[in-house]
Amino acid sequence: MEEADARRYQQVERAHYEAEIARWRHFYVDPNHRLVAASLEADWNAKLRALQNAQMEYERQYQTNRRLLHEQQKAAIQTPATYFQRVWQDPQLPHRERKRLVRSLIEDVTLIKASMISVRVRFKGGTTQTMALSLSKNSWQLRQTDPQVIAVIDPTPVFQQPTSLPLPRIAWQPSS
Repeated sequence: MEEADARRYQQVERAHYEAEIARWRHFYVDPNHRLVAASLEADWNAKLRALQNAQMEYERQYQTNRRLLHEQQKAAIQTPATYFQRVWQDPQLPHRERKRLVRSLIEDVTLIKASMISVRVRFKGGTTQTMALSLSKNSWQLRQTDPQVIAVIDPTPVFQQPTSLPLPRIAWQPSS
């Protein structure tokens, strides 16, 4: 399509060049030669009409190709999107190929850790997607026994505040 578009554009350029040559001839003819000037003016007008027709044909074909290309692009975009999941889950696909697929889609990823983890993914086309993920528990928190289970096993609290125990009094005297 690009080659045909380039050829059509060359035709427009050629018609433009011929119209310029005809204009130049018309303006540089001796005004005393009216018949020659009239025929050169008619030639110039014919070249201008040919230029206009070439430009209109170029624009018409360009719009037709754009519509056709647009439909082909839609099909080309939708086809990989439908097969991506199947390709990704293929057990024969090595991990390096999966990494290449991801690199071809994702520009960068930003992680912000606060009370939750904020993940911002920027894709190659400029689209961004933001997700919020909860923080995972630490390993000791994962292994910690649930407080309800402890309450069932031992009903007395692990830590009790001491009840009125006498505290020893210490007298302080400044040294002299």
